[in-house]
Amino acid sequence: MKKLFIILLIMFFLLSIGCGQSQNQIQKDVKKLLEYDFSYNDISKINNKLCNQKYSYTTKANKKIISVITLDNGKAHVKEYEVFEDGVIDIEIPSKQFIISFHANSTVLYTWNIKNSNDLKMNEIIEIKNKDKIKIPFESNDVDGENYDRENFLFEAKKEGTQKIIFRYEHSENSEALKDEYFEIIINLTVN
Repeated sequence: MKKLFIILLIMFFLLSIGCGQSQNQIQKDVKKLLEYDFSYNDISKINNKLCNQKYSYTTKANKKIISVITLDNGKAHVKEYEVFEDGVIDIEIPSKQFIISFHANSTVLYTWNIKNSNDLKMNEIIEIKNKDKIKIPFESNDVDGENYDRENFLFEAKKEGTQKIIFRYEHSENSEALKDEYFEIIINLTVN
């Protein structure tokens, strides 16, 4: 009887720590932002690897948490930043390729865009290589319409310098009624 009780207690403990876990660790409204490393084999398949990484999220309307992923010969470094609506943030990038990753709820018709892409072309400090949406495999019992998908902007640094990038989370169909409904941030990016 004692052995059965111990076995049941162990099973209960294992089940209780395993419940609610998914392939990804989702952190909502965090106190500490994530910073970690991972490795990859093929830059052309980096989004497959990014689908299985850890990210933090916030439910606050005036705040977002972005992830900056620097890529260097099979090694990636992720660092999260907290940004506020109409805010400015300074970020240093030490590598040639990097990704800026944003939470982008695919259940709403909003998307992230670069509003000053002509400036990027003229200054030639960084070049945007790709913009992709990735699905984050997370099962939830929440029925609030929220998901954890992301939009990733892959950049390549062309030379050292500082570049301002204006990102805007806006309605994807350019609806006249929603043209003033957006979230905008400015990233002052220094490549060194």
